[in-house]
Amino acid sequence: MADQIGGWIAHQVTKAGKRGVVVGVSGGLDSAVALDLAVRGLGAGRVLAFYLPERGNQAAYEDVKELCGVRGVRYIFATIGSVTDVLERVSSTDPNEFPEADRNLRPRIRMTLLYHAAQRRDSLVLGTSNRTEYMIGYFTKHGDGAADIFPLRGLYKTEVRALAAGLSLPKNILTKPPSADLYEGQTDEADLGMTYKKLDTALAELLGDGRNVSTHPATLDRVRGMVLKNAHKREAPPVWQKEDG
Repeated sequence: MADQIGGWIAHQVTKAGKRGVVVGVSGGLDSAVALDLAVRGLGAGRVLAFYLPERGNQAAYEDVKELCGVRGVRYIFATIGSVTDVLERVSSTDPNEFPEADRNLRPRIRMTLLYHAAQRRDSLVLGTSNRTEYMIGYFTKHGDGAADIFPLRGLYKTEVRALAAGLSLPKNILTKPPSADLYEGQTDEADLGMTYKKLDTALAELLGDGRNVSTHPATLDRVRGMVLKNAHKREAPPVWQKEDG
């Protein structure tokens, strides 16, 4: 599967007439897998990684450095804290009223920088989100939800983990708890209130993906609610037409 996805990435880059890809890496599993697959398809010289934390996380930085070193990929490290400070300061609303707005600001800043870098290098932005997070809306619109190609969006989180096990990624990346690093101590499964395994099982049942597993009705209802509540994130923006009156 890894070689197939790598070949798909290369095909998309060629079809778009671009030179390569840029990818945001966090020290987490999904971005590490996406980077590895891009290198398989394009070669390390056509992949550029960006590590863009808010203030700097030494442990995550070491993971990024090891990953890019092993794969021979050039990476750029820059903190975005000064940018978030300015944008939060000029906001006219109470930051305590909608705290998620400030959290979503960070991935939007990162994606702006990735698109700027991609355009200057005649490259595509490689997305790193998976099918699980896409279906339940666990991503930021115009942030990590924006990219030119998504090699992992057809795979559930548990499938990404299984794929990663065969890629010889740094051990710490394989074993650390999934986190979007939106705030101190944040983990995905704590935010979601369930494990990815349980979530994927429920999603597969809801979406008719053929897994013969029965999910508890309460869990199924909760996951169905996530999918429906965030449907707007997966749809193109509505466009008024003349016939709408």
